[in-house]
Amino acid sequence: MHVGSSASLDPRPRLAAAPPEDRPVEEGLADLAKLGYRACQWPGMRSGCRAKDLDRSGRRGVAATLRKRELGLSGIDLWIPAAHFLDAATVDRAVAAVGEAVGLASELAAGLADLTRPRPVVSVQLPIESDLGKEAALVSRLNEVVAEIGRVAAREGIPVADHSSDAFARTAAGLAIGVDPVAELAAGRDPALAAMRAGTNLASARLADLSRSGLRLPPLEPREARLDLDAYVAALDVGGYRRELVVDARQWRDPQAGLAATIERCGDRLAPMGGLR
Repeated sequence: MHVGSSASLDPRPRLAAAPPEDRPVEEGLADLAKLGYRACQWPGMRSGCRAKDLDRSGRRGVAATLRKRELGLSGIDLWIPAAHFLDAATVDRAVAAVGEAVGLASELAAGLADLTRPRPVVSVQLPIESDLGKEAALVSRLNEVVAEIGRVAAREGIPVADHSSDAFARTAAGLAIGVDPVAELAAGRDPALAAMRAGTNLASARLADLSRSGLRLPPLEPREARLDLDAYVAALDVGGYRRELVVDARQWRDPQAGLAATIERCGDRLAPMGGLR
């Protein structure tokens, strides 16, 4: 679905996912397309997929592969350990990696030349300020990191979505919000309320569930489901979310089977939701 096409005519459910880590990337992308996913969430920490691993030719190749599979680019996952943004030995590299991922997202979007899609989002998880206690030097360093990432995002026009619980307080610095139902459920919060609260600042809405025994798993898993999918999607709609839900298969026992099950279980339930068209 590229220049001249209309996203509203795409019959596929509004879902994106990353290619499973246990498969070669090109095979994973082919599988996502066959399953009916609309977009790829690029695995920005995977060897060979990192921004620094892809030269100009490599980036053109990624865009060409996505076009061939008729997959859009929903965003890039960049799960740098939060501590790397605080350690003096790693903070510069961590911030630079975010900037490189933002540049990669911008280049891939240009290569896809799909004017019907919103700009791709770089997803990160920054440190939580309350965890730093009274360590003023770390708080100051974190504030500088947040400000610099916000400047990079604004300069390139690529949203950077913070998936930490501090994300709601960081929108003033230019960051967007990422909501993960698993994190909300684990903290005893309602994912639908988080989505509603984020409103138009929400740039990456995840789709996964948390089992009653505390494991990440696909949504609507029989006897294990905790996520109220209908309430969550309705909240996204009311809040103005107009991007794909990113199926987050991290730590799933069988990601390939889980991705297939998610399309089968959730596809029809997303179709009636006006905001996800």
